Amino acid sequence: MAAKGAELWDVGGGNQDAVAVPMPPSPPPRPPGGMGDRPTTPDVRDIAVLDQEEEDELDAEHEAEKQRREDKKAKKGSVFKERVLTPAELDNKARTDMVKHMRKIQKEYTVSGGTAGCNILCGMNLRPDATAAEILGAIADFHTPAESIRNAGAGPKDLAYLLSLWPRAIRAEPEDQKKARSPWLCIGAFTSALVVGGFAGLMIFVTSSYKVGWEEGTCKMRDFSNNNSCTAPICQVNVLVRMPGRAQQYIKRGWVIPLKKDYITQGIALKGDPFVCCDATRTLNCCAFYNKVQFTFCDDWPHLNDPNGNPCPEGKWKCLFKLGVIDPKVGTEVTELLVSDPPELLPFFFGIGIFSLLTLIFATGRTTRRFVGRIADIAHSAWAAYEMRKIATSDSVLVPHGEEAPARDLVTGKMAEAKKRMSFLPPKVVEETSEAAPKFAKKSRPACSAHSEKICVPGC
Repeated sequence: MAAKGAELWDVGGGNQDAVAVPMPPSPPPRPPGGMGDRPTTPDVRDIAVLDQEEEDELDAEHEAEKQRREDKKAKKGSVFKERVLTPAELDNKARTDMVKHMRKIQKEYTVSGGTAGCNILCGMNLRPDATAAEILGAIADFHTPAESIRNAGAGPKDLAYLLSLWPRAIRAEPEDQKKARSPWLCIGAFTSALVVGGFAGLMIFVTSSYKVGWEEGTCKMRDFSNNNSCTAPICQVNVLVRMPGRAQQYIKRGWVIPLKKDYITQGIALKGDPFVCCDATRTLNCCAFYNKVQFTFCDDWPHLNDPNGNPCPEGKWKCLFKLGVIDPKVGTEVTELLVSDPPELLPFFFGIGIFSLLTLIFATGRTTRRFVGRIADIAHSAWAAYEMRKIATSDSVLVPHGEEAPARDLVTGKMAEAKKRMSFLPPKVVEETSEAAPKFAKKSRPACSAHSEKICVPGC
């Protein structure tokens, strides 16, 4: 028996050999109005794919724009910060905003033949394109800025906005109106630096040229000249000179100890630190230069003290000398001898320090000026607070010394002699008398009686 849903096909050419073969399924019906096999209604999956592609493109564009912004910020710095305007820039900005806003405010003004529209500058008797200096000058000519702007026709909101900009706008100093300033701070710093360099160079030159042509060594007085006698007309000594790093010694014969004028005692004294103990008696006694007990000269008395209480030198004082041949029989000897007295370097260091400080002040002039201004403001505020606290905690009252208020002379406009100094003393209590009674004092009411009531006495 053939299966349900199948038809018989004659395969062998006769019915006796027929075989049941299932027929193929029929194709699905075509939608009405279609064009071929493509449906007219789009598939939901295709729409989702298209939407996703559009979103991906938008995301890519946003990422590219974000990357460009980050690269632009990276060029300006690792941390992008908005620059803060200086007070001068804020003043100029307020001036510009105020002028622009006033030029934008339009009002109807009555003119000959009708009305005409113009900004509020016409209400201030200015041209519609007046400059900023003319506008601010016209506002400043009035008693108050609010009065001038209100009279020009500005509304409440515009008036409030313009008045908020006015304090800064009036302080503004445009670039084209700024006075040319000379770079005095730079000039001062450069000049002070040159002076510092001059002092340093002069110090080096003086220090180095002092020893040019001289040998430096250590000296010590050995004995007297003139047959080892101290009674000669001229006090001369023989000095033993030794060069540093050498064992050879030289002799300076007939050397005279240098002298100087003592401006304190107006006398003559020995010159040089090695001889501070040689003339304790202030008599310039040549024989007193030698100690017959110690067998040493006064430049080698470490066991004594000088007039100032300091220990005396112990010999081997520094000296400058020149070598030469005076007598061929003697050979090389010292021809000139000086006590080593290098120039004072304290004045050079003082000058270098002063002008270095000036250089620093000039170089940091603006910062120093702001710092000093802040210190002055703090000191002023502290002093004002102290005075206010002093007045607040005081038991007395600040009143005039006089018993009556100071009067003003109407002719001269000056205070009369009744004006006195202010004092913290309490005011004096003045008893009122008939002479000192007020001008409009209340009069006493007269006694009333039956007779006075009939005749209508005033006050009854």
